[in-house]
Amino acid sequence: MVDNKCNHNDFIPPRSDFCMKIGIARLRSRTRYVKPLEHILDSWFYLLDRYIKDNPQHEFAYYNITFDDTMPKRKHEEMVGCDYILIPSENEFHYQTKNYIHTLQKAKSDEYLRVLESVLPEGQKIILLTSDKGDDIALYENRVFFKKFNYQQIDESVFRYGLHSLKYHFIKERYTYNHNTKIYDFVYWGTSKRKDPNNHNTTDDRWKVLHDIKTDDRFKSFFIGRFDKFRPDLKFQLDFTKALEHIRKGKATLCFNWLDSKTHTARYHEALANGLIPFTWKQYDEDRELIKSNFQVCKNTRDIKQKLDVLKNFSDNLYRQIKRDYEKDLPSKNEQYDRFKELFNPVLEGYVV
Repeated sequence: MVDNKCNHNDFIPPRSDFCMKIGIARLRSRTRYVKPLEHILDSWFYLLDRYIKDNPQHEFAYYNITFDDTMPKRKHEEMVGCDYILIPSENEFHYQTKNYIHTLQKAKSDEYLRVLESVLPEGQKIILLTSDKGDDIALYENRVFFKKFNYQQIDESVFRYGLHSLKYHFIKERYTYNHNTKIYDFVYWGTSKRKDPNNHNTTDDRWKVLHDIKTDDRFKSFFIGRFDKFRPDLKFQLDFTKALEHIRKGKATLCFNWLDSKTHTARYHEALANGLIPFTWKQYDEDRELIKSNFQVCKNTRDIKQKLDVLKNFSDNLYRQIKRDYEKDLPSKNEQYDRFKELFNPVLEGYVV
């Protein structure tokens, strides 16, 4: 029998037929990816799943994540000898923010993290696949790992329309829009970004805005996630399908920037796919890649409330016009996958993104 498994240690880039050992690691929550909409990072997992299937020449190893029906396990030894380790990351900054994660939960998670770190060599090549501006190379260098690793980063923002435009496709493929189900004036899903990892107050003021909407009796609202000053109607859900049944009953939501006024958030795409008008806060999408209507832009709390009043009698025509403008330049799933390969393959071949 011929052994077709290559020796990844013999790799000399660049070659079209090279083989590498590529690790994929979830540092915190355990993840079993089967199909989209079952995890908030499903856009990254969708791309990785396609890439794994399209590149059998590589040896893939997994830590705390699987792409089939098997249960994920924290097998740190699987990461030994990896040429690159990919870390999909969306809430590490929460783990580094004092008192945000329960003390015992964080201690146990950090214990696993230290074991994983112990088997990795200094200079280990790590690629962060990030989905939050708070999760960046500086955070990992200064707070997550003690060893000096070689980091590179591919962020959601380097995709046209943002990586999570994929979520629009995922939702539209599974659900049918029905404007007759609208019972909430406002729905919000996510968290407040009031503290940074140094436990200092951020300049992000969404917690005040959301609190004002939540406590205004004129509006029937529904909140999903974790917030300052009030309890959510539904706790944070990694499985997005559990939140969708409530989100789809809303007329509008509000999208905020987090550290970068030019980028987008998944909420914008998720809102449009679910029949909600995505209002935006101040400089959100500053280059107007997504926003085509000035009506969507809110400059202060009074502004958003006035617009929610306008939507008391939900305008299906207004929603459909915003949606049509959005869909004109919407990248397909294949286009986003091609973009991922454009970003990822040169890294494997020895170049820097």
